[in-house]
Amino acid sequence: MNNHWNKDFKHITFPSVDLFIESKSIEQNVLNVVVCQSIDENPKYLVKFEDYLAFRSHEETGIDFRNQNILNGLKHANSLVLESSAWIDSCHFSPTLFPDIKLTHYLFSGGDHVVEVLATSEPEVEIINSQTM
Repeated sequence: MNNHWNKDFKHITFPSVDLFIESKSIEQNVLNVVVCQSIDENPKYLVKFEDYLAFRSHEETGIDFRNQNILNGLKHANSLVLESSAWIDSCHFSPTLFPDIKLTHYLFSGGDHVVEVLATSEPEVEIINSQTM
């Protein structure tokens, strides 16, 4: 696991966080999470998940405040990785069909809302400095 995947944007205070899905083919979509200080400012950080199982977006009040790993992680960054979580634990796979599947829970805490992603591989981060995406 690359612990520095969010090094460029993790210290932005109350960032704008949003997501959109890009269709690469009839069988593959890419989940994109955008993190930035403001939609009117650059740079913007585009976090691309090619191998994701699920995502959710909700108000920041929807964070599981009982989870100490989340609370401790968000004291120092606006995004974090959880190797185990209630969401991961709720997923059950056939060991015959998916013998080596390993899920990682990514969490992005924004000023307006939170985006969470369950992925089977690490995301790619692209920095966007131009006015158009």
